[in-house]
Amino acid sequence: PVGLSIALWFSAANGFWRDAVRSFQVSVLTPHAAADRGCIRPPTDPVLAPGTCQLETERGGRPVYLVGDSNADHFSDSLVEVAAELQRPLRASLIGGCPFADVRLSNDDSPGSALGDGCAAYMKDTLAWLATQPAGDVVISSSASYWIDPRYAAGALEGDVASSEPEKSAALREGLEVAVEEVRAAGHDVILARPVPILGGPEEWDPRLCTFVAILSGTCGVTEAESDVASSQSEASSAVEETAAVTGAKVFDPWAALCVNGACSTERGGTVLYRDGGHISVEASTLMTPGLLALLR
Repeated sequence: PVGLSIALWFSAANGFWRDAVRSFQVSVLTPHAAADRGCIRPPTDPVLAPGTCQLETERGGRPVYLVGDSNADHFSDSLVEVAAELQRPLRASLIGGCPFADVRLSNDDSPGSALGDGCAAYMKDTLAWLATQPAGDVVISSSASYWIDPRYAAGALEGDVASSEPEKSAALREGLEVAVEEVRAAGHDVILARPVPILGGPEEWDPRLCTFVAILSGTCGVTEAESDVASSQSEASSAVEETAAVTGAKVFDPWAALCVNGACSTERGGTVLYRDGGHISVEASTLMTPGLLALLR
């Protein structure tokens, strides 16, 4: 039962339960580096001024900038390690629930214009901020949810939004390309991250619903065929690939670290890779360090 699961979930914080449960909780509850420093807010809340979040400041090399939504926050842990290794400053401008794209966005769960206005303001402010910053490498990451979640609708900034998949996909794709071109015009190089696999179907995997027994037995997580997940997210992935080809951006693909032998899992070899169905864990983020280091070296 859900009530029992939640009770068990919070009771473990008192240290009563076994190490396996406490370890599981730590993995799914520990925030990423940027979120831990208060660097990401929902679009309906006052947004931090771009550049306020300085993740690694005591460096004199070429700056690294991290922009996007909670999927960008995923990579803040690995980018902190990369910035330290390369002796480069790391700054972030992040917002929850908005793709890094010049689009008008709406969501059935957020009626009215607050979401669209918040996302548009974030894009305008972040692009203006990047235009004033020293030339560096901008890492852009957004969730595939905007493409595959029917609650989202998207359109041109000055136009109407559409929820039909072809129209929404076209708007998101064009908006991403425009945003990347603006970043490159400001003198920066761009790395586009392929959206991470979303696991657990339309509702997404939720660890809060796992029973005590399921956690102890290792049956709490989900595993899906990589081909099925890739098919469901093909529009988002191809938008990244095609935008990179048109703009000259590089692509970072996190799937190799998350999907092995044709399967994508929330947990592998005792390591919890996901905090929920759409967000990877801190442990999973650190698996991205070698790939990002190679692109930024």
